[in-house]
Amino acid sequence: MIATPLFGDWVGPTASIVRVEACGDAICLRVVRLPPHPPATVDVHNPDPALRTRPLCGAMIGSNFKESEPGKLEGGRIYDPTSGKTYKGSVTVSGDLLKLRGYVGISAFGRSETWTRVAPVKACAAEPQR
Repeated sequence: MIATPLFGDWVGPTASIVRVEACGDAICLRVVRLPPHPPATVDVHNPDPALRTRPLCGAMIGSNFKESEPGKLEGGRIYDPTSGKTYKGSVTVSGDLLKLRGYVGISAFGRSETWTRVAPVKACAAEPQR
């Protein structure tokens, strides 16, 4: 897989830092740093009761993305740990800004967040994904 301008660490509106990286033949998004005073440190809203004690730090919140063109990811899934819901998603980058869009059905029925690139951070310790 070729490195993409999307790879790297990004801070979103919640002040969590998410890393965009290669995961096998796809691209994923993983939480690498929680904000100083997070509302939760474990995945309490997960619809699977067995995962509600899983640490959010290290959790994969975006999976199975493919680069459709330089700077644009499509076809993936985005997990929102604040609601426990999973959405279809797309990601685009323009310079040091990343636009993440989660939606149900078609992209018109969703919402977007803008994240800002940050210097690479040391990833928090996490248990393996289940």
